[in-house]
Amino acid sequence: MGDMADMMMDGTLCECCGGIVDDDEMTEAPGYPQTCDDCS
Repeated sequence: MGDMADMMMDGTLCECCGGIVDDDEMTEAPGYPQTCDDCS
């Protein structure tokens, strides 16, 4: 996969829009796909 796809799969980027998931407490990717505040 490409870098962006990998980042979407590990939760660094939003699975819907590809934007950065802004979680104040997140220091590393959670390991599962998640959505950003705008897409929630």
